[in-house]
Amino acid sequence: MLLDKSVDMAAFGEVANVLKNENESVINDLHVWKIAATHQAAILSVETNNPLQPDAYRRILKRQFPGLSHISIEVNQVS
Repeated sequence: MLLDKSVDMAAFGEVANVLKNENESVINDLHVWKIAATHQAAILSVETNNPLQPDAYRRILKRQFPGLSHISIEVNQVS
């Protein structure tokens, strides 16, 4: 996990819990950094038995963190 020092790391621990509870998804890799005073970008890799479309993960993340302006997601299905 790579987080910009200006990003609230505890808050992103909550994201992992939200994804796990909503869809039994596990975040394998997470990078978050500040791109403007009130905006952050995130790149994450998610692993799950029941994958959602990337846009569904984006909606979940933006609901929790409205400051995320750019989100790139890789979704991997566990067999």
